[in-house]
Amino acid sequence: MDKTITLGAEYDEVVFSALKEILKAEKAKLIDSSWGVGGSQEVSTWKYLVGGEECEIVAETYVGEQSDEG
Repeated sequence: MDKTITLGAEYDEVVFSALKEILKAEKAKLIDSSWGVGGSQEVSTWKYLVGGEECEIVAETYVGEQSDEG
């Protein structure tokens, strides 16, 4: 069964650092990774093997102009 869990914002370095430590502690093995841009979205994907199960990590970033308007 597939599950999706949102850990935090894609730009949150603390989240990515914690995730990296957890994967290391669990002796996760990187089996695939990709990166691409589609329109204004930048998408990075990593697939790990963790305890005999595949785990996919996806970071999607909106790349666009920021506005000062509320």
